[in-house]
Amino acid sequence: MRTIILAAWVSLAVAVPGAQRPPAPSVVSAPARGVTVPMRSAGGRPVVDVTLNGKGPVSFVLDTGAAGGAMDPDTAASLGLSVNGGVVPVAAVGIGAVTLRDVVLRPSTFMRGLGPDAPQGVMSASWFARHLVTFDFPRQTITIAPGALPAPDNQTIFEFDAAEILPGVPITVAGRAHYVHLDTGSPGGLMLPLRMSTELPLAGPLAGAGTASTQAGTFEVKAAPVDGDVKLGQFTLDVGSVRFSDLRPGPGPAPGNLGSAALKSFVVTYDSTNHRFRFERPSSGRSSASPTLCSG
Repeated sequence: MRTIILAAWVSLAVAVPGAQRPPAPSVVSAPARGVTVPMRSAGGRPVVDVTLNGKGPVSFVLDTGAAGGAMDPDTAASLGLSVNGGVVPVAAVGIGAVTLRDVVLRPSTFMRGLGPDAPQGVMSASWFARHLVTFDFPRQTITIAPGALPAPDNQTIFEFDAAEILPGVPITVAGRAHYVHLDTGSPGGLMLPLRMSTELPLAGPLAGAGTASTQAGTFEVKAAPVDGDVKLGQFTLDVGSVRFSDLRPGPGPAPGNLGSAALKSFVVTYDSTNHRFRFERPSSGRSSASPTLCSG
């Protein structure tokens, strides 16, 4: 059977009782107008170029589904960074004119399995306190700017529980309400718990789709189209066949996830301080008023 390798490093902590978030950067600074950088794709995952203590560039996944960060230890060594107490401390991480200080990364070789163009690391999109992180999938850019999102309206702006280590959004699948992690580090569309494959109306046969691996183990994956719409507030999502698996990033059950393939027509803005997401589906002829574009 085909093996689907999903990013075990995208979640360094999970939403279970007693779980602790990895340390966040001590300082985040960005120009008042914000900075927009190119967003590349690594197997469907959004990647940006970063500098570590002024050295680089190094490619990192910017991941809403990550509680912390990780990087390849060989890359760390090539930049003069050392593993200390099981982590790689970095004084400053730069994304264009944005700077994060006192960043802690976990050494991991997992990214090597993603192919010759694999990123060298992953960083949490939750690190940008009092800033907005905007993933513009149609334009393939990421913008980081000071700010906050308005109060949720449950149509385009959604709020998740501050106790959740991994952020999520409410969806309905064939009229049934569910909650899923919003995970830009997952290249897929929609994944739901395996039990839901027997609870939802399916529009086709449920077929084996290989296995998926994370640090919590290897999990069976099945897939089928669902007979009904998948909705997020006012939007109907194009998710194709839904994958069903009990895949989880660590201990405890996971509710499933909404990955980058389901977000390709959206501009998604993340406000980690206020635990909110905003979704916009722009027209192709929209005007541009973006902050300064940097190459990295």
